Amino acid sequence: MDFAIVTSPSNVRYFSQTKLGIQGIIGWWDAPKIVLFPVSKDVKPVLVANVMDAWNVLEQKESPCEPLYYGDFVIDLAERLNDQMKQLKQICEKSRAEPRDAFQLVSEFVNSWDGVAGPINVGVESHHLPSRARDMLKSRHPKIEFKDVDDALGKIRMIKTEEEVEKIRESSIVNIKGFRAALDEIRVGVKESELARAYLDEIAKYDAHPCYVMINAGPSSAAIFPSYDKPYKIRKGDTIRMDVGCEYKGYCSDVSRTVSIGNVSEEKKTILNATTAGCVETIKRLEPGLPIREIFDYAVSVVREAGIPNYRRANVGHGIGIEVHELPDLTPKEEGVLETNMVINLETPYYSFGIGGFPCEETVRITRKSYELLTRMEREIQL
Repeated sequence: MDFAIVTSPSNVRYFSQTKLGIQGIIGWWDAPKIVLFPVSKDVKPVLVANVMDAWNVLEQKESPCEPLYYGDFVIDLAERLNDQMKQLKQICEKSRAEPRDAFQLVSEFVNSWDGVAGPINVGVESHHLPSRARDMLKSRHPKIEFKDVDDALGKIRMIKTEEEVEKIRESSIVNIKGFRAALDEIRVGVKESELARAYLDEIAKYDAHPCYVMINAGPSSAAIFPSYDKPYKIRKGDTIRMDVGCEYKGYCSDVSRTVSIGNVSEEKKTILNATTAGCVETIKRLEPGLPIREIFDYAVSVVREAGIPNYRRANVGHGIGIEVHELPDLTPKEEGVLETNMVINLETPYYSFGIGGFPCEETVRITRKSYELLTRMEREIQL
């Protein structure tokens, strides 16, 4: 028997096709949601979920998983109920009558395979399965042999389906609407926090949720911090670092630009031209089979030749999907190559305290022969 215990919230969402639910509110260990994913195609995956997440699970009409529930949640239900509410009532009553915790259900799943000869190979996310849970399973099931599958699960998610690509495209459209709403509010004297609010208000119209909002201006805009409560007011000659991302229909988007307010210094213009060139010229080279480390080397070299000779980066981008940052990482150590239907964010930002932050970032889908740009907006913005 071989199966995986999928425990990280992002991978649970991916394999169960359900919303994050209560995990994201009270923490994973207090209310874990787990997918038990058998290697055998004849066995349906199992979703272990807290009864507090039952409504979210029931809303997913075509889940690939069979749900099992644990925990207790006191809720009064009226006599007149629709079918979904009746199911919720039955789930709560059964869970209350047969109390379990999450890993008791996992243990019972393993028990159902007791007749299998030889070891039970169990893939686990080593970075997200508490040691006490692993120890408990090992003590109850001595035949278990744990295998780390963190990298394997991440690589599975690198190649997007057509439906996933479309959701990322839609998310990018909403994200850019939010970006433009903030852009419309920019003027001398406006606070960074007011621009962030304009972005948040706009994406809320589409039931999208922010992943992050970094709209920072002036000499300290190189710092990595959110903009929600920043008091800095926009001044003439500023450059504004606008780096925003949202989640829409379960998939993320990520775009960044540098906005110039009036006439900026020649030093800033040089930096802006160099970072934009690095992004634009590197995208032109993207195609299936291109080694990722070559992407990194080329992007860095373009920025250096375009005006920032000391330019350095740890990466020039990342995959994107149900999380903002997914595999592949576009680093000089990455051994992989681009593949059809990977979706990546390519970026060549420059950060200098005392001058500012200068990002340029695009979302790109790798096609069968070339690439498709999923972000659609101008790169040079001067107000």
